[in-house]
Amino acid sequence: MKQHQKKTVRRHRRLSRLILAGTLLATATLTIAAVINRSRQVTYAKENAQRGAQMRDVKAEELRSAAVRHKVAIDQQTGQVRPLTQQEAQDLATELKRLANRSDQGLTSVSHPDGTVSLNLEDRFQNVALAKKNADGTVEQACIDNPKAGAEFFGIDQKLVDPEANSSASPKSTKN
Repeated sequence: MKQHQKKTVRRHRRLSRLILAGTLLATATLTIAAVINRSRQVTYAKENAQRGAQMRDVKAEELRSAAVRHKVAIDQQTGQVRPLTQQEAQDLATELKRLANRSDQGLTSVSHPDGTVSLNLEDRFQNVALAKKNADGTVEQACIDNPKAGAEFFGIDQKLVDPEANSSASPKSTKN
Protein backbone atom coordinates (compact mmCIF):
# COMPACT_ATOMS: atom_id res chain seq x y z
CA MET A 1 0.00 0.00 0.00
CA LYS A 2 2.78 2.36 0.83
CA GLN A 3 4.32 1.82 -2.57
CA HIS A 4 1.01 2.66 -4.21
CA GLN A 5 0.76 5.86 -2.15
CA LYS A 6 4.32 6.83 -3.10
CA LYS A 7 3.52 6.36 -6.79
CA THR A 8 0.39 8.45 -6.44
CA VAL A 9 2.29 11.21 -4.67
CA ARG A 10 4.97 11.15 -7.37
CA ARG A 11 2.30 11.35 -10.06
CA HIS A 12 0.71 14.32 -8.33
CA ARG A 13 4.05 16.05 -8.05
CA ARG A 14 4.83 15.39 -11.71
CA LEU A 15 1.38 16.65 -12.70
CA SER A 16 1.83 19.75 -10.52
CA ARG A 17 5.24 20.41 -12.05
CA LEU A 18 3.83 19.86 -15.54
CA ILE A 19 0.96 22.28 -14.86
CA LEU A 20 3.39 24.81 -13.39
CA ALA A 21 5.75 24.49 -16.37
CA GLY A 22 2.83 24.83 -18.81
CA THR A 23 1.53 27.88 -16.99
CA LEU A 24 4.97 29.50 -16.99
CA LEU A 25 5.43 28.71 -20.69
CA ALA A 26 2.00 30.13 -21.55
CA THR A 27 2.67 33.26 -19.47
CA ALA A 28 6.06 33.77 -21.11
CA THR A 29 4.54 33.31 -24.58
CA LEU A 30 1.74 35.81 -23.86
CA THR A 31 4.23 38.29 -22.40
CA ILE A 32 6.48 38.06 -25.45
CA ALA A 33 3.48 38.46 -27.78
CA ALA A 34 2.31 41.52 -25.83
CA VAL A 35 5.76 43.11 -25.97
CA ILE A 36 6.03 42.47 -29.73
CA ASN A 37 2.54 43.87 -30.29
CA ARG A 38 3.28 46.99 -28.25
CA SER A 39 6.57 47.46 -30.09
CA ARG A 40 4.75 47.30 -33.43
CA GLN A 41 2.15 49.80 -32.22
CA VAL A 42 4.87 52.23 -31.15
CA THR A 43 6.68 51.78 -34.48
CA TYR A 44 3.49 52.36 -36.50
CA ALA A 45 2.61 55.37 -34.35
CA LYS A 46 6.03 56.90 -34.99
CA GLU A 47 5.78 56.21 -38.72
CA ASN A 48 2.29 57.70 -38.87
CA ALA A 49 3.42 60.75 -36.91
CA GLN A 50 6.31 61.26 -39.33
CA ARG A 51 4.00 60.81 -42.33
CA GLY A 52 1.51 63.20 -40.76
CA ALA A 53 4.17 65.84 -40.16
CA GLN A 54 5.38 65.50 -43.75
CA MET A 55 1.81 65.76 -45.05
CA ARG A 56 1.15 68.84 -42.87
CA ASP A 57 4.27 70.53 -44.25
CA VAL A 58 3.30 69.69 -47.82
CA LYS A 59 -0.32 70.67 -47.21
CA ALA A 60 0.64 74.03 -45.70
CA GLU A 61 2.86 74.81 -48.69
CA GLU A 62 0.16 73.73 -51.13
CA LEU A 63 -2.43 75.86 -49.35
CA ARG A 64 -0.15 78.89 -49.55
CA SER A 65 0.45 78.34 -53.25
CA ALA A 66 -3.18 77.41 -53.98
CA ALA A 67 -4.62 80.66 -52.71
CA VAL A 68 -6.34 82.16 -55.71
CA ARG A 69 -7.02 85.83 -55.69
CA HIS A 70 -8.44 87.58 -58.69
CA LYS A 71 -8.59 91.30 -58.37
CA VAL A 72 -11.94 92.84 -59.00
CA ALA A 73 -12.13 94.12 -62.55
CA ILE A 74 -12.77 97.86 -62.26
CA ASP A 75 -13.69 100.02 -65.22
CA GLN A 76 -11.12 102.84 -65.25
CA GLN A 77 -13.60 105.40 -66.63
CA THR A 78 -16.59 104.75 -64.36
CA GLY A 79 -14.84 103.24 -61.33
CA GLN A 80 -17.49 100.48 -61.28
CA VAL A 81 -17.02 96.73 -61.26
CA ARG A 82 -16.91 95.54 -64.87
CA PRO A 83 -17.56 92.12 -66.39
CA LEU A 84 -14.60 89.79 -66.79
CA THR A 85 -12.80 89.73 -70.12
CA GLN A 86 -12.76 86.43 -72.00
CA GLN A 87 -9.17 85.79 -70.87
CA GLU A 88 -10.00 86.59 -67.21
CA ALA A 89 -13.02 84.26 -67.38
CA GLN A 90 -10.86 81.50 -68.93
CA ASP A 91 -8.20 81.92 -66.22
CA LEU A 92 -10.87 81.77 -63.54
CA ALA A 93 -12.43 78.65 -65.10
CA THR A 94 -9.02 76.96 -65.21
CA GLU A 95 -8.51 77.62 -61.49
CA LEU A 96 -12.03 76.43 -60.65
CA LYS A 97 -11.38 73.16 -62.51
CA ARG A 98 -8.11 72.69 -60.63
CA LEU A 99 -9.47 73.55 -57.19
CA ALA A 100 -12.76 71.64 -57.45
CA ASN A 101 -11.32 68.57 -59.18
CA ARG A 102 -13.42 65.47 -58.51
CA SER A 103 -11.59 63.06 -60.83
CA ASP A 104 -10.44 59.75 -59.42
CA GLN A 105 -8.10 59.06 -62.32
CA GLY A 106 -4.55 58.30 -61.27
CA LEU A 107 -5.36 57.83 -57.57
CA THR A 108 -3.86 54.67 -56.09
CA SER A 109 -4.56 52.91 -52.83
CA VAL A 110 -1.81 51.85 -50.43
CA SER A 111 -2.19 48.79 -48.17
CA HIS A 112 -0.38 49.09 -44.85
CA PRO A 113 1.07 46.25 -42.72
CA ASP A 114 -1.61 46.79 -40.05
CA GLY A 115 -4.36 46.02 -42.59
CA THR A 116 -5.52 49.58 -43.23
CA VAL A 117 -5.79 50.98 -46.72
CA SER A 118 -5.20 54.65 -47.51
CA LEU A 119 -5.76 56.77 -50.57
CA ASN A 120 -4.01 60.09 -51.20
CA LEU A 121 -6.69 62.26 -52.80
CA GLU A 122 -4.07 64.71 -54.06
CA ASP A 123 -6.14 67.74 -53.01
CA ARG A 124 -9.18 66.53 -54.92
CA PHE A 125 -12.76 66.15 -53.67
CA GLN A 126 -12.64 69.29 -51.55
CA ASN A 127 -14.98 72.17 -51.04
CA VAL A 128 -13.78 75.57 -52.19
CA ALA A 129 -14.76 78.86 -50.55
CA LEU A 130 -15.51 81.61 -53.06
CA ALA A 131 -16.25 85.29 -52.69
CA LYS A 132 -17.01 88.06 -55.11
CA LYS A 133 -17.59 91.74 -54.82
CA ASN A 134 -20.86 92.87 -56.36
CA ALA A 135 -21.38 96.10 -58.27
CA ASP A 136 -23.07 97.66 -55.21
CA GLY A 137 -19.97 96.97 -53.09
CA THR A 138 -21.43 94.05 -51.14
CA VAL A 139 -19.51 90.81 -50.91
CA GLU A 140 -21.21 87.54 -51.82
CA GLN A 141 -19.86 84.20 -50.61
CA ALA A 142 -20.37 80.57 -51.60
CA CYS A 143 -18.87 77.18 -50.96
CA ILE A 144 -18.71 74.89 -53.98
CA ASP A 145 -17.63 71.31 -54.60
CA ASN A 146 -17.54 71.29 -58.40
CA PRO A 147 -16.38 73.64 -61.17
CA LYS A 148 -19.89 74.09 -62.62
CA ALA A 149 -21.15 75.57 -59.36
CA GLY A 150 -18.16 77.93 -59.36
CA ALA A 151 -18.88 79.01 -62.94
CA GLU A 152 -22.50 79.65 -62.01
CA PHE A 153 -21.47 81.64 -58.94
CA PHE A 154 -19.14 83.88 -60.95
CA GLY A 155 -21.51 84.06 -63.90
CA ILE A 156 -19.06 82.70 -66.44
CA ASP A 157 -19.88 80.43 -69.35
CA GLN A 158 -20.35 76.81 -68.21
CA LYS A 159 -18.50 75.62 -71.33
CA LEU A 160 -15.29 77.09 -69.90
CA VAL A 161 -15.33 74.53 -67.08
CA ASP A 162 -17.18 71.77 -68.93
CA PRO A 163 -16.88 71.66 -72.72
CA GLU A 164 -19.82 69.22 -72.83
CA ALA A 165 -22.15 71.72 -71.10
CA ASN A 166 -25.51 72.23 -72.75
CA SER A 167 -25.05 74.84 -75.43
CA SER A 168 -28.62 76.08 -74.97
CA ALA A 169 -27.91 77.08 -71.36
CA SER A 170 -26.97 80.71 -71.26
CA PRO A 171 -24.34 81.79 -68.78
CA LYS A 172 -25.51 83.65 -65.73
CA SER A 173 -24.14 87.17 -65.65
CA THR A 174 -23.37 89.12 -62.52
CA LYS A 175 -25.03 92.43 -62.00
CA ASN A 176 -22.66 95.26 -62.75
